[in-house]
Amino acid sequence: KQSDIQKGIQQLEASLAEVRGDVSEMSNAIEGVPVREEELAELRKKVGEQGSQMSIVPFLKKIRSIEQRGNLRIDLKSGEVALEKEIKFKGKKASEEPEAEIVSDSEALEILTDVAELWANFKVDMVIEGHTKGGENEFWQKLATNRANWVAAKLMEMGVDKEKIHPEGLPGKLGKNIVAVDVKLDIFPEFA
Repeated sequence: KQSDIQKGIQQLEASLAEVRGDVSEMSNAIEGVPVREEELAELRKKVGEQGSQMSIVPFLKKIRSIEQRGNLRIDLKSGEVALEKEIKFKGKKASEEPEAEIVSDSEALEILTDVAELWANFKVDMVIEGHTKGGENEFWQKLATNRANWVAAKLMEMGVDKEKIHPEGLPGKLGKNIVAVDVKLDIFPEFA
């Protein structure tokens, strides 16, 4: 019995030494990384009411799974989020109505579903920029604005708060001078 107890003690001591080694490695790994308690507390608050009870690991896995779908690029260091795939609109001529016509509803909705899902985790403001290839006159301004508004409407249908969406039309050289819509959000705006 005495030898069994001593073996047990030795095993516990070996396990404790291993844990101490792991703790030492972790301490060395995070040395030099500034810990800002108020930022961490604010992030926990944004994550949800569970706050300090919630592990950040499942939350980061969720964000990473959204990004792995390939529709969004999420920079967890800066907090910037950008579309990785474009929402394709049909090109227009000044002789046509300035209606926002999407090339593929299913592709656009797939991208916007990821935007809405990510937004639901942070509930931050987002800017939606509608762009056109052409001039900057009234037709092009309406078309650019209609494209941004189309995306805004779809996101609101998906649960994004209207007050957090800021659509704007940037026609021709006032924007990118291409047929496009950009959705921009910063998941850590107060840390910028």
